[in-house]
Amino acid sequence: MNLLAHITKIDDKRIDQTLMEHCVNTAQFGADSLEDSGFYNTVKLACLLHDMGKAKAGFNEYMESGFNGEEVKRGAVNHTFAGVIYLLEKYHDKGKMEKLTSEIVAYAIGAHHGLFDCIDLDGENGFVHRLEKSRNDIFYEESLQGYFREVEKEEEIDEYFGKAVGEIKEFYIKAQKLAECEKDSNIPPKASS
Repeated sequence: MNLLAHITKIDDKRIDQTLMEHCVNTAQFGADSLEDSGFYNTVKLACLLHDMGKAKAGFNEYMESGFNGEEVKRGAVNHTFAGVIYLLEKYHDKGKMEKLTSEIVAYAIGAHHGLFDCIDLDGENGFVHRLEKSRNDIFYEESLQGYFREVEKEEEIDEYFGKAVGEIKEFYIKAQKLAECEKDSNIPPKASS
């Protein structure tokens, strides 16, 4: 099956964008755009995984129906939860920096069609309902298999994740040093005797 990300019509000609093309192109564009930020691999990882949930027959059917003029409800086929679940289940309990990295990247994926609170004012965790979502309802296993078959190999994702952890760790260390300098600069000078 050729997994689709988008279908459009230009000059009365149907143009398909495969999921692989979309994820790889988005990842390269995002990473190149933020190359100087120090988050090249973090952005690439988020972009590669952002549409993991489209890697299923139901999404292709949804796209075809919409393209053929049938009434479809926008967002009727959940495609953002798969990447979030995958990251948090695979990497979240590996270590402090892996936990932080998986949460940052999972947030980017989960929020790419709309923001959500990581923790809202009532103390509710924005990730929990994504993790509690029925895997059957979102065709999670089918999405994983389709994604790793047609978009990117799992070993490549592991490699990008490892590099992203390094980038997040480097930023964390810089932020700690900056916070320490800021704290030290707010200490009033000692009175001379």
